[in-house]
Amino acid sequence: MSLPMLHKRMVLRTDNWIFAILFITGLLSCSPKSDETASSSQPAATSLVTPHRVLWQSDGTGPTRGRGSIHGWPHLSNGTAGCDLSQVDDNSTLPPHAPLGGSTTLHYIKAICHGGINGGMIQIQVDMEDRTLDGIGNFGFFWYQPSITISTAVTVDMTPTPGFSQFLTWNWARGGIGRRMLDGWNPVTWQAGDHVDNVGAASMTQTFVAFRILLQLLPDTSGTFYFSDFIYGYYAKPHVTIWGENNFASVYTDLFPHANSRRLVGSYCPVTESLRNPTRVTLEGGFTNAQLQEMVAAGWTIGGESTEGLNYVDFYDLDGAAADMDQHLSDLQSFGYQRPIFWCYEDAKHNAELDALLAERNVVAAFSGNVFSDNTGRSLYGGLVDPYNLWAVSGDARSLSEIMAAIDHAVKYGEQLGLEYQRYDTNFPAVADYLVRLRDAGLVEVTTVEELIQRWKNDPRGGP
Repeated sequence: MSLPMLHKRMVLRTDNWIFAILFITGLLSCSPKSDETASSSQPAATSLVTPHRVLWQSDGTGPTRGRGSIHGWPHLSNGTAGCDLSQVDDNSTLPPHAPLGGSTTLHYIKAICHGGINGGMIQIQVDMEDRTLDGIGNFGFFWYQPSITISTAVTVDMTPTPGFSQFLTWNWARGGIGRRMLDGWNPVTWQAGDHVDNVGAASMTQTFVAFRILLQLLPDTSGTFYFSDFIYGYYAKPHVTIWGENNFASVYTDLFPHANSRRLVGSYCPVTESLRNPTRVTLEGGFTNAQLQEMVAAGWTIGGESTEGLNYVDFYDLDGAAADMDQHLSDLQSFGYQRPIFWCYEDAKHNAELDALLAERNVVAAFSGNVFSDNTGRSLYGGLVDPYNLWAVSGDARSLSEIMAAIDHAVKYGEQLGLEYQRYDTNFPAVADYLVRLRDAGLVEVTTVEELIQRWKNDPRGGP
C-alpha cells in the first residue's frame, strides 16, 4: 500500500484525527501559558503530543470555576448511596501510579462513597467553561476506581442547557469494548462521535455549559474514588511493542527473521527451564539459548516470566511465587542476560500482591496480557498509570482484521499496545508491513518494552 493510500485509509478510519491534532496544536500555539498544564514548552513538530488544556479545574485557581461549581458540594446522596467530596491538597496522598507522576499540574477531587443497603446513582454535576465541543480532540479525565465490585461504570453527560434538557452521553464501563473499567487508575478518554446516547438532538457545535458524572454504587459496598480536572486537546504518539513468551521455536525460526528484515525489534520473556532443555516445549519444540542471544544481539530485550511457565495465581502461594521470581532472575543472569526491568505474567494472571513482589525486585512494569480479550490499547496520556498492567492483545490468536483494528485504535487515541506472539502466525508479515508503513509515516513508535518504559515512566508526554 502506498503512503498516500495509507494516509487516506488512516484518515477514514480515525475520523480525521490528524486534522484534529493540527487544529488543536494551532490553538495551543497561541493560547496563554497558564492553559498548558502538562508542559511549558511546545512538543516537536513531528510529535503527536500536545499539552492539555482544561474544561474544568477542580481547585478553582485556573481559568474555570473549581469545586464551588459542583452542585451540592461536599455531600451527595441518592437512594441509600452517598459520597463525601473533598479537594486533594497534597498529590503525594494519591493512590500509587498517579497520572503525570503525581504532578501538581493536575488537580483531583476525592470521593468517599458508600452504597448502603440498596445502592444508588450518585450525580456529580459541574458547571464548566462554556464552549462548543467540535474540534476538541481527545477529552476526559483520570478516574481512580477502587474496585469494579463497587461500581460497574462511570458515565458522563455534557449539556448545552443548564437543566440537561439536551445532552450527549459518554460511558466507561466494566463491559465496554475499548473502554473497560479497571481497578486503579483509568485514563478515561473520548473523542467526538464516541457518545453512546443523544438526548434532545444535542449538537457538538452548540455551546456546552455543564457536565455531570454519574456513578452507580452497588448495595453494601464502599470505597474511595478520585477524579481529576476535566481536560482536553491531548494526543500521545502511540507505542506498539512486539513481545513473546513460552519459548516456541517458530518465534526464532519464522517471526524473528520477518521482524529483523523490516528493522523491527521486540522483547521476549523466556521460560528458563525450557532454555535449559528446549525439548520440554510441546508441539513444535523450543529455541536454544544461543538462538535467543542472537535475537538480543539484533536489538531484542529480555523480560522475566517464570522458571516453569506456570502462572503464579494458580500454582504458587506468595512465598512460592517470590522464590520462583528470585530463581528465575538468577537463571537469567546465569544465561548471560541483564537483570530485567519488566515481566510477563503467565496466562495474564496477577494481583496486587504479586505486583508488589515484583516492585520489591526493581521490576517497574509488567505485561498481564489483555484479560478482557478487548482488541484495543490503553491511553498513554498521563504516563504508565498502571505499570503492572501493560496492555496487550494476542497476535497469534486474533484475526488479521482484529489486529489491524487494534493498531488503528491505538493510533487514533494515542495508546500503548502490545502484540503478543507465543508462536509465529502467518498474518505476522502483513501486520509487520503495516507497522513499518505507520512508523515510516511518523504515526507510531515500534520499539522495545524498555523504550516504552523510558519514554513514558517519567515523561508523560512521550514522543520524540
